[in-house]
Amino acid sequence: MDGRGAVCRFLLFSMAIVLLGVLNGCAPLTEQPMAKGGVLALDDLSEKPATLQGEWEFYWQQLLTPEDFRNGRAPPPEHFISLPRSWNGYVWEGQTLSSDGYATFRLILQLDQQDIGQRFALRMPTIFHSYKLWIDGHLSAEAGRVGTDKPSTVPSLATRFVPFQPQTDQVEIMIQVANFHHARGGITKPIEIGDRETLWKKTIFKYVAELFMTSSLLIIGLYHLLLYLKRRKDKAPLYFGLFTVGWSLRSLVVGELLMTQMFPEFPWELQLKIEYLVLYGGMFIFTMYFFHLFHEETPRWLRTASGVLAVAFSLLVMVAPAKVYSKTLIAYEMIVAGHLCFFVYAMFLATKRRKEGAVVFFIASVILAMTALNDFLYYSGRVLVGSFSVLGILIFTFAQMHLLSSRFARAEADVEQVAQQLAATNQRLVELNKNLERIVQERTRELKMANEQLRQAYDRLLAAEEGRKKLLAYITHDLKGPLSTMLGYVEAVQDNIKPEKKPCLFTIRS
Repeated sequence: MDGRGAVCRFLLFSMAIVLLGVLNGCAPLTEQPMAKGGVLALDDLSEKPATLQGEWEFYWQQLLTPEDFRNGRAPPPEHFISLPRSWNGYVWEGQTLSSDGYATFRLILQLDQQDIGQRFALRMPTIFHSYKLWIDGHLSAEAGRVGTDKPSTVPSLATRFVPFQPQTDQVEIMIQVANFHHARGGITKPIEIGDRETLWKKTIFKYVAELFMTSSLLIIGLYHLLLYLKRRKDKAPLYFGLFTVGWSLRSLVVGELLMTQMFPEFPWELQLKIEYLVLYGGMFIFTMYFFHLFHEETPRWLRTASGVLAVAFSLLVMVAPAKVYSKTLIAYEMIVAGHLCFFVYAMFLATKRRKEGAVVFFIASVILAMTALNDFLYYSGRVLVGSFSVLGILIFTFAQMHLLSSRFARAEADVEQVAQQLAATNQRLVELNKNLERIVQERTRELKMANEQLRQAYDRLLAAEEGRKKLLAYITHDLKGPLSTMLGYVEAVQDNIKPEKKPCLFTIRS
């Protein structure tokens, strides 16, 4: 009971932390300096990092370079776009932009005099879906290949750490972006700027944290899959293992994109398919895991509907291009929301029925739901706090480990109890066997004595029978002579008497 209370307290604390993070992400970033008219004033940048947010110069369907601005070939800035955000839905000269297209973004940084010559860096997030970055006229980073149409554009998702050293108090940041392969285009995540060492430590910390969470999920998942192989009667470890292994794989292609850090040439399309397949299939796997923990609270129609939707969406991801299946994310958000609402209702029933682990599962599920909601909002550009799903999955995983380990501990305790009962029964059988041998020996001795007594009685009966036969022989012998004489006299008399007297003689003779 104390262990379960400690787990509940830990989960409640985690839920509070995650909730604060989500609320912080939903709040506007008022404390950060905002760019106005394509100019961003940064004070004391060496002490505190900042994000390049606010109004950037925006040149739609134009791929401009720093030389174009130096030579006067660039048009004057007439359009500005507030970053970070997708250019989807932006109104350009009366035209609402779609996801397809290319553009140039430009921002002038106004630095303090004390920041001139300092060692700074940019932390570039994933930009949808190819870009080139210039800092003060120098090509500093790129991902994929920027083009003016789909054949000439090569998409890529990668984070970059870009160091630079300003030589004046003004720094020109210029980014070319092109997208023809995804449902969203543009700079949807904040670009960070700050002291090089500070940002590098932050980057390393993010790498280490994601690597820790990814490896933890992978090891935990493989462990539970091995548990299922050892005991296939209980399928809860199977679905839990599949869920955590799948999510560990997904964590390699989101966030800091560890997969592309390790393998820079990793295919963009495969990377995106892994992300979506794990997301769409994971909901069904989670539903089946929930079913094997709480049978009564999970109806058959939910399992069927979840499976059908997972297969349908997954098939679409496998056969369709990213431009098509990336549009299904919002629809699947509604499906996930429906699942989560039902799980909350089911956990309420399970808690009311006092099912084991219901409270822990409920709290962990709330944490997972909040992180999943944050990720949906983050990847749709509605919040800027970052991706929390891997952290939510990790917290949820530890809670489920506690739940499953409690079940295994209870099963082990039941086995030990049965073993003790069997040992006691066996001991009684051994004692009974020993007593049985003694009883059999006693009964055998008694039977032998009874048999001997019967034999002696039989001998006595035989002797009595022989005496009886001899007595009858003696009596027969002694009576035979007188009777024969009487019969002779009767026959003699019978021959000479009158007929009316014969019946009496016959009676005597008989």
